Amino acid sequence: MPMQQMLVGMGGEGEKGTQENPYTSWTELRSQGLTNDSSKYLSLGGYTYRIAIDDSGYAKFTIPGNYYTRYYYGNGINTCCGSAQAACTSSSINNHTVGNRREWATETYTGYNDWEWQDADGTTINNAFFNVMAGQLNTGYRSNQWWLGHNDLETGNVFEIKYSDGTISGPHTISDNSSGPDYNIMSHDYTSQLNSWVGNSKIWTSMKTNGGGDPAAMIITWRHSGMAIK
Repeated sequence: MPMQQMLVGMGGEGEKGTQENPYTSWTELRSQGLTNDSSKYLSLGGYTYRIAIDDSGYAKFTIPGNYYTRYYYGNGINTCCGSAQAACTSSSINNHTVGNRREWATETYTGYNDWEWQDADGTTINNAFFNVMAGQLNTGYRSNQWWLGHNDLETGNVFEIKYSDGTISGPHTISDNSSGPDYNIMSHDYTSQLNSWVGNSKIWTSMKTNGGGDPAAMIITWRHSGMAIK
């Protein structure tokens, strides 16, 4: 029996996707048509990770502590909505919270905040891995990937998206809606704009919003409890 056939029969070359013999192309792994699987390893850019694949065949990356929602506010959490008159309503925040929620003051969090994507083992993904994977994406992000709501912002050029390769989308301006008291964080639904701001050929790894002390609030949510990309 030829040696190659012997190796296949013994589980050598025939077991593609193991930690010892990982896939070296997301295109190839994606073509296997796997769903609800987290057994395959993928090696890209010099890094190897165990990849979770969701029910629609998307690679699924998670955030430590399940912090899939971020809530930013300016001028104090109790005076950031309705032209600095009150806090945003709890129902408008809770209705669009997935997993756990971080809440940050825009006066303090003026730099980039990483999403801290991790693999199926909870290992943080290196950007070099994502840079290679980005070049092999097909349809990109899964539909209905996120939610972005905003209230009462008067400061322009505040929202920036950073990708794994260090390039930036933005800064983007979110319109003001301070014509009257509105305590709803969803008074402006910017989900469609976010869809156009995030490129399907790049992997989103970090963001920032620079509203400063402007009495305004923003909520952003990963609706699938993670980043799903194909």
